Amino acid sequence: MAARVLLTDRVAPRAAEVLAEMGVDAEQRDDLDRAALLDIIGGYDGLVVRSSTRVDAELLGAAHRLRIVGRAGIGVDNIDLQASRARDVAVCNTPGGNANAVAELAVGMMLSLVRHIPLATVSMHEGEWRKKELKGRELRGQTLGVVGLGAVGRRVSELGRAMGMTVLASDPFISTDDAAKVGAILTPLDQLVRNANVLTVHVPLVPATRNLVDRAVLASLPAGALVLNLARGGIVDEDALLEAIDSGRVAGAAIDVWPDEPPPKDHPLRTHPRVLATPHIAASTHEAQVAVAVQAAEQVGAFLVRGERRHIVNGV
Repeated sequence: MAARVLLTDRVAPRAAEVLAEMGVDAEQRDDLDRAALLDIIGGYDGLVVRSSTRVDAELLGAAHRLRIVGRAGIGVDNIDLQASRARDVAVCNTPGGNANAVAELAVGMMLSLVRHIPLATVSMHEGEWRKKELKGRELRGQTLGVVGLGAVGRRVSELGRAMGMTVLASDPFISTDDAAKVGAILTPLDQLVRNANVLTVHVPLVPATRNLVDRAVLASLPAGALVLNLARGGIVDEDALLEAIDSGRVAGAAIDVWPDEPPPKDHPLRTHPRVLATPHIAASTHEAQVAVAVQAAEQVGAFLVRGERRHIVNGV
């Protein structure tokens, strides 16, 4: 009997086609509430999700046949890795599939901040002509500090170099030679922070990275630096960032990810005039969503059909 895989969270339809081509019975269900999902999950060998479905101990307890969960994306915050490991359910993610999308948004954020594009657009819509006060800066010749040289950090580094920026990178798991391949100079974090006109973080949220960008880091940045967080909410200390912006130490910030999503409507960074705030859209391009869906489907199918193990993140 063919293995059965359930796809939720509006995973790109191509994923179901890929699984079917591998001989797997794939079912796309985007209409399931929590109760309905709990009711049917016991009939599936695999599950492919994005970020909305909570794969927690309760769901895993109801998933009697489940052998693997595929995350169409890199973050696995919505999947209980400990509970899945206890039930011998493998969890895989899709690193790299959305790297270019995230990196392109990071560059777009940088350009928007230094050239005041949002304010210029709003003022024009309101009938104003604020040319003299909207003088910007160029990114060429600036120093870009990239914290984390995974797939996204590497692509950001490449794009930064292409714009004529000096790229410093900090990552304890990357060699000097590997950093140089993407045009980055491997640098200790404290030295990177002291020189970065633009600081961008591309690391997972783990205990060691929570509030990685704290008051001390922000105080060490060159005056007028910019801070970007398109990785995970909680990596940048939001209270410290607000203080740094209000004091003028940090000229502006771009935030796509939040500790609580969505953030409260009155969140001070959500409404701050010197903050570009977006609703976790870094990977939300058509190309990226298809890429991660196909990658997740291929990995789940290979696991169920041939026992292949790709990008397993929970040690099963």
